[in-house]
Amino acid sequence: MQPKFHKILTPPSNSINVVNNKRHHFLNPFHYHPEMEISLVLKSSGFRFVGDSVESFESGDLIFVGSDIPHCWRNDQISITDPDHEAEILTVHFPKAFIGDAFYNLPECSAIDIFLKKSKQGIKVTGKTRDEVAEMLLSLNEQDGMSRIITLLSILDRLSKCREILPLASAGFVNRYSDVESDRINMVFLHVINNLSGKITLQEVAALTNLSETAFCRYFKSKTGKRFSGFLNEVRIGYACKILISSNRSITEIAYESGYNSLANFLIQFKSIMKITPRQYQLQYREI
Repeated sequence: MQPKFHKILTPPSNSINVVNNKRHHFLNPFHYHPEMEISLVLKSSGFRFVGDSVESFESGDLIFVGSDIPHCWRNDQISITDPDHEAEILTVHFPKAFIGDAFYNLPECSAIDIFLKKSKQGIKVTGKTRDEVAEMLLSLNEQDGMSRIITLLSILDRLSKCREILPLASAGFVNRYSDVESDRINMVFLHVINNLSGKITLQEVAALTNLSETAFCRYFKSKTGKRFSGFLNEVRIGYACKILISSNRSITEIAYESGYNSLANFLIQFKSIMKITPRQYQLQYREI
């Protein structure tokens, strides 16, 4: 996906932007901005893209995205076509220097500085830390002035001291995107999400971008670092993971609903991406 630069509109009287977005489904394209971002999904599920990472997301997910890392949240077609579906996400944006560059040079703040450098990959916060920070974010949404700054500093301090974090993008990921042709890749992205359960061919996605199949493969690999087939499998397996933990359907049914016409191929792809079998994934989640 080709990300778009996104301008964060922070009120002149604030250095921190806090927004509680409620809508039928998530609409933002793959985008990036210089501000740091903390996102707490309050309601909804679907697919999350951060850098070159593709994962499913659900209510309660807490993500920290560093400066200029392309990202977006997208709902699957089932959610989009459900008239009763609701999507809600609490998002905090702030520049690293919101309290001054000298702040990070203080010895007491070295751990925060290290954490923010790690956030260049995007970070998923888990466990008890996620629960604690989620409560702090909800409080932040009700605050203003100095109270808001103090709470954000407390959040950064808590995150810098925890080990319950998982990097999202690969260690070598670098944002080399420009705004040119951003609509082209976002169109492919939407096509994949909207047709996930059906057959998706290289011919049709290449046609969407007005490129030959060979040219599209080169283009997609150069921009994402992945083959299109690998990207498609990651999205489909992410969708399968969501169904595995939210329904009692058989593995075979889930395989076909995720777009695989062969159970054997589904099992191979699932094990390759998730490193465990679908049944093991299901049992692992239910034990949490």
